[in-house]
Amino acid sequence: MENFLYRTIFWITVISLFSAACFAEADEKKKAKKQEPIHIVADQLETDNAKGTADFTGHVKVTQGDARILADKLRVVYDKGTEVKKGVPGKGDKGTIKKLIATGKVKINLEGYYAESDRAEYDTVTMILVLTGKNARVKQGDNYLTGCKIFLHRKEDRMSAKRCPGSQTTLVFYPEEEELEKKKQGDDSQ
Repeated sequence: MENFLYRTIFWITVISLFSAACFAEADEKKKAKKQEPIHIVADQLETDNAKGTADFTGHVKVTQGDARILADKLRVVYDKGTEVKKGVPGKGDKGTIKKLIATGKVKINLEGYYAESDRAEYDTVTMILVLTGKNARVKQGDNYLTGCKIFLHRKEDRMSAKRCPGSQTTLVFYPEEEELEKKKQGDDSQ
């Protein structure tokens, strides 16, 4: 029983460290990159100021610095008060972008992290990214998390995953060599 308790605490710690590492580095770099331009390329663009939406369709590619999003479609939802200048939401004096919704073969590459899903939705107010799809996955190096629905809560520095019917969520985590060495030293002292 005691061994089970230690293993449970170990895995909870691993998951917490994994999610903390994902967001700590991203937040520091995000401040510096906020000033970089956002470049969106697509086959088609349609904006609707009355609804507060901009729809990019076909071979969508979004880049800002070294961050990249690829998808079949991207919807940008912005405050209706936002003026759209030159067809670009968020360039006006009023309002801000509220939500980004990417669908169809979504691939996100951000500061050493890679994510794939059928759909990705990011709320700029709550700072929650939700990845959905049968093969939703977040990967850093060899470490990865899979699930049907993966929630990345950036403000709260945590993440969670829900399984698809008939399967389970999966976390594969490779300890750093330093951690393995510390564990080995701890085992030798007992």
